[in-house]
Amino acid sequence: MIKMFRFCIIMCLNVSFFTVAVEITFAYEDKEQPPYYMGNSLLVPDENPGISVDIMKKLDEMIDGLEIKLIRCPWTRCLHTLKSNIISGAFNASYKQERLNFGRYPTLDNEREGPADISKRITFLTYSFYKLKGTNVEWDGKIINNAESRTIGAPFGYSVVGDLRKKGFDVDVSYGTKSNLERLALRRVDLAALHDVTADSIIKSNPKSFENIEKLRPAYITKAYYLMLSHDFVEKNPEIAQQIWDAIEIIRETEFDEIASKYANL
Repeated sequence: MIKMFRFCIIMCLNVSFFTVAVEITFAYEDKEQPPYYMGNSLLVPDENPGISVDIMKKLDEMIDGLEIKLIRCPWTRCLHTLKSNIISGAFNASYKQERLNFGRYPTLDNEREGPADISKRITFLTYSFYKLKGTNVEWDGKIINNAESRTIGAPFGYSVVGDLRKKGFDVDVSYGTKSNLERLALRRVDLAALHDVTADSIIKSNPKSFENIEKLRPAYITKAYYLMLSHDFVEKNPEIAQQIWDAIEIIRETEFDEIASKYANL
């Protein structure tokens, strides 16, 4: 039934809006976010690039006449090149109202302001706090207790930075998850607010470096992550933009588990 459903949807989506194939460029971060994108590099891996990257690559199969080119760069550059319409899309992006100046999310009413259509997400990701074992820093789901300086490390450009600062926390940013784990290990911050799927993977892969770091529960926040499209692309190609977001939903619903299975033991 699932295969038949997918076939029927693909046939509906596979209507060409182009007289010739059109190449558009999507960007994603050059820092790893396993299993969603793998490796710290400006290069897109040919094999096992990550779940989100695999989903983007499948859009070519779903939408006739569309060719997706993928590039990697620092996350803030992804957003600024999107804002400048140099690229057509950027992922994985959580919803922030401030980012509406940079590009468009899939929305329930097809209007710029939203609300965001969570069914068009790529995935959910969770932020958790990490601390050094043996310290008495506590998190009860609402309040952080016993932090000496109340300084929290977080990746530069990530949505959690603004979230925490709005709540009055001193946030010290650094590029990438691993860098923030290293600063926590050196006691330069009291806590680190990180995507737990990525932080857990890095800790597991580097036990000697990070054996004294532990994750606090409950999680801080869980967010939906999307492909953002440039304002210029959506304004010129509203039907194709919706087709892309619809295709992401279909791929996630019908193929996510199969894609993710490739990364289970990496």
